[in-house]
Amino acid sequence: MAKAKETEVNKSLTYDDQVIKKIVGLATAEVDGIQPLNSSFMENVTDKITGADENTVGIDAEVGQKQVALDLNVVCRYGVDVAKAFDEVVKKATEAVKKMTGLDVIELNMHVENILGEDEFNERYKKEKE
Repeated sequence: MAKAKETEVNKSLTYDDQVIKKIVGLATAEVDGIQPLNSSFMENVTDKITGADENTVGIDAEVGQKQVALDLNVVCRYGVDVAKAFDEVVKKATEAVKKMTGLDVIELNMHVENILGEDEFNERYKKEKE
């Protein structure tokens, strides 16, 4: 019996930058005392036009076919060990991107835009804990 020849399928899987930004934004928000930068009024208007949301504000992503480079602008709560939190952001973001997309994060830069007192931070970034 002759073996059937398999046909090569030309295929491609790509991700919009917004998808990667959202994954990274959600992963970053899981780190205690760190939040992606909140949007201003003008960014809210732009976001409505471009389809961005609050989880992608302050995050830039360069997405290639196999790799991603990220720049994050964040707000920190006063008293947080920022270096330790940064390590956790890197770990969570790279793991989430790899798990969900198969892409490797080859660069992640985090810029701290602001430090807020505990009360102000908690008021702005209330997390429901149930």
